Amino acid sequence: MGQVRHRAWPISFTPSVRRSAAELPPWVRAAAGVKGTDMCPIESNAAMQTSQPHIFTAGDATGMHEVVHIAIQQAGVAARNAARVLKGERLEEIDYRLKLFCIFCEPQIAMVGLTEKEAAELGINVRAAKYQFADHGKSLIRGETDGFVKLIVEAATGEIVGGAVVGPEGAELIHEISVAMHFRATAATLAAIPHYHPTLSEIWTYTAEGLAPITPAAPTLPTAKGPR
Repeated sequence: MGQVRHRAWPISFTPSVRRSAAELPPWVRAAAGVKGTDMCPIESNAAMQTSQPHIFTAGDATGMHEVVHIAIQQAGVAARNAARVLKGERLEEIDYRLKLFCIFCEPQIAMVGLTEKEAAELGINVRAAKYQFADHGKSLIRGETDGFVKLIVEAATGEIVGGAVVGPEGAELIHEISVAMHFRATAATLAAIPHYHPTLSEIWTYTAEGLAPITPAAPTLPTAKGPR
């Protein structure tokens, strides 16, 4: 009997929007009538508004990014905008720049933001840098040297627009780039931030340093004044 080295448990599900709608009270069903398709059960715009402006949606029913952190982000936007509709205020729009995904295999795989292909399709000129875990101190100490990290920046400004990890603790490491992207940091800014040695996370500074010389300089950061 042969040995199995790799196993996977794929899962899939479909939002039960039709059943739940049928279970709603008649007065609620009469007020609904929102548009949707097989791929997108409940259509919505960037404000999470459905085809009925007073009805908002979030989560798997949108058919866009069926992951928990995006559903939470969508729900927050939907709830705040529902309150804004009642007050007659301008609605906010969701920002999908920080779309993350993680695969808990061995080694782990994770990414955030745009890939180089997606950037090209959007007409965004980017630069990218990779660094191998096989040449990284903490990876060597742990004996986990498979994989790499990749950092992607907008060519003209140096703003970080994407990142990817294949390697140890990839699902944890990717969040450093997610935070950097939230604050629209550049490669030069990331390279200027001290990272403790030896750690896995300092591997990001190597990619950032590779891109920093060809991107705008990091802004001058305020420094704390010492005792007088």
